[in-house]
Formats: sequence, C-alpha cells, structure tokens
Amino acid sequence: MNDRVRNHLGKKKEEKKFLKYRIDKISRDIESINKIQSQLLQMKDTLREMQNTLASYKNRIKQVEETTSELKDEASELTQSDKNKEKRRRRRIK
Repeated sequence: MNDRVRNHLGKKKEEKKFLKYRIDKISRDIESINKIQSQLLQMKDTLREMQNTLASYKNRIKQVEETTSELKDEASELTQSDKNKEKRRRRRIK
C-alpha cells in the first residue's frame, strides 16, 4: 500500500472512531433525557394528586364551616326560644 492509501484509511478509521464516540454520547444523552422526562411525569402526577387532596380538604373545610354556621344559628334560635319561655313564665308568675 502506498502512503496515500494508508493516510486515507487512517483518516477513515479516525472518522469512524469519532462517529462511534458521537453516537455513544447521543445515546447516553437520549437515555438521560428519557430518565428526566420520566421523573417529570412522576412529579406531574404527584402534583396532580396534591392538588386533588387540597381540593378535597377545601371542600371538607367548607362543609365544616357550613355545619358550624348552621349549629350557631340553631343555638341562637334555642337561646332566643329559652328567653321567650322565661319571659312567658315570668308573666304568668306576676
């Protein structure tokens, strides 16, 4: 073989080596991106679960507030009713 052919083959061998290196790097990058994408999807699912839980807590708090308000109204009505009964009782006594 002459020097020109050897030189050409050497360059092709180096190009092949470089291309293999680049392909391997791209493959590792793709794997890394896929892993990150999977982690992001898991985080998105976790966030959605947290949002649903928060919405559930908000609904429960609203129910408790409504029940508390109703109970306060009933207590107020009972107190007023007791006061009216006491007034009627006092009128009868006089």
